[in-house]
Amino acid sequence: MAQGAVFGFFVYLFAHVIVMPLLCHVPPLVEIPFDEHLFEIFGHIVWLWGMEVVRRDIRNRITKEPDPEYPISSRDF
Repeated sequence: MAQGAVFGFFVYLFAHVIVMPLLCHVPPLVEIPFDEHLFEIFGHIVWLWGMEVVRRDIRNRITKEPDPEYPISSRDF
């Protein structure tokens, strides 16, 4: 979904909102400023979106096949 951006958002929620506070690796959520949360959310979205784009490119170069998500008939060349 959205080339990994949605997954990046859920990775942020799982890691920074649930796991890290439970393990006491970060201060409680109320002590962290909003702009830091915003930076982390967008950082995870961009990071995982970039990994998905690179993964698709490498897959296409190795298999020499188009993405199954986008049929050839719907592409503009």
